[in-house]
Amino acid sequence: MPCLTIRPVAGGKALTVRCQQVNPDRELARAELIEALAGTTAGSHDLVSVHHVATQSFTSLLREWTQTPFTSQGWEGVLVPGPSQRREIRIPSGVELKLGLEHRSRVALRALHRSSPIALADPRLEPRSCYEIFVHGEMRGWIPVHRVNYNSVIINSVLHDPELFSDEPRRRSLMRLAAWSQAVNENLDAGHSVISWLPDDGDPINKFKFEVGAPAWTTHWVTTQVRRDLSPAT
Repeated sequence: MPCLTIRPVAGGKALTVRCQQVNPDRELARAELIEALAGTTAGSHDLVSVHHVATQSFTSLLREWTQTPFTSQGWEGVLVPGPSQRREIRIPSGVELKLGLEHRSRVALRALHRSSPIALADPRLEPRSCYEIFVHGEMRGWIPVHRVNYNSVIINSVLHDPELFSDEPRRRSLMRLAAWSQAVNENLDAGHSVISWLPDDGDPINKFKFEVGAPAWTTHWVTTQVRRDLSPAT
């Protein structure tokens, strides 16, 4: 039985690794990883990004093998319906969320934000559950909602016109947080669990997401840059 579940990402240039055992066989795990690293599309002398869960035993093995510290990427949080310590955030004046994507708006959305084409192309996107964001009656952004299964959705991002409140960064941050909060709470009220990504990128909005969303549990994802043979990268 394999020790690791390994999935290529970023066009095959990186790997996402999950450990399937509490105490994996060290040599088997190493062999599985080296085989996967050999199959990446990175150059033979390039470092490969390996994304993994910080709390799993694999992280300790990887640090021992490579003598390389990991970099925090962020937390995958799961928010569940029911009582919690979630905080309410009021939508700023003039901002309105409308449920559902209209067909004619998709062309506009593609040009609105660099991440919109990727979100729209994801087969899990559920247009009727997404939100359009209007500011003083003009569509300026949207919130992609991706369906995992009948009971769970993914709500990660608030994608908006980069010029929106560009001269008022605090107002823009409040709008993003409030819009995300409203979308999350409406889904929780409907009985759906919500999976959201909280990057560790220094943006204070993500710190407040923890307080506003109050996830029931989180998974801390980190990245280690490794050589194909797992020799120390330094």
